[in-house]
Amino acid sequence: MLLFHHTLWVVLIFVAAATRSVFMVKVDLILDGFVNYEFGLFVATFLRRTGASLVWRKRSIVWGCALFAVTRVLQLLVLFYLFIGSAKRMVHNGGQKDQFVFFFALICAVILNALQLYTLQIYRVMYLSDCKREQELTGTVAAEAEGLRLHLSSCSFTGYKGVRKDVRKERPGRFEAYLARVDGRQVGLGTFGTAVEAAVAYARAVGEAPEAPVEEQQA
Repeated sequence: MLLFHHTLWVVLIFVAAATRSVFMVKVDLILDGFVNYEFGLFVATFLRRTGASLVWRKRSIVWGCALFAVTRVLQLLVLFYLFIGSAKRMVHNGGQKDQFVFFFALICAVILNALQLYTLQIYRVMYLSDCKREQELTGTVAAEAEGLRLHLSSCSFTGYKGVRKDVRKERPGRFEAYLARVDGRQVGLGTFGTAVEAAVAYARAVGEAPEAPVEEQQA
């Protein structure tokens, strides 16, 4: 999608240069200047690749959709103003070159805006994937190990509070236990082969998790 978008942008630049049309340059700048929705998509993808918590991943998707919606509305308003304001001059009173530029730019604008809607589908797939992952974590994580009640968390990618996947290349597939202090700093408790082992280390450091209420256990 992005490749096609940038290819069409180059075509618009070429047509603008060949026809020496200021109108085409304006359309090109509007279509390309409002693609900052890509920033939200890049952030959401980065958080997924780095193993960030599900909460932040889902938040980035919501923020990305909001950014996409705002920029799309602004882009459409500016495009409507430009095309409606230029229609009489270029279509009714203009020559063949002006008419060609106007309708070519209109077709390109419609195609690009239709393609940009696919971004919402990407966000949708990512969000549903994170929701499925969250359900898997809450359904498969061990609540107890080595005689300790572990601290479960749906906000963590691993399913345990104070446990995250070690992203260092020299330690692939390992999990790190850590403590978050009041001053914002983190204290490492070591790396372990499984998330359960790391959760046990965290429980030993802070104390085991409180027992669930009776109603919750029965549910």
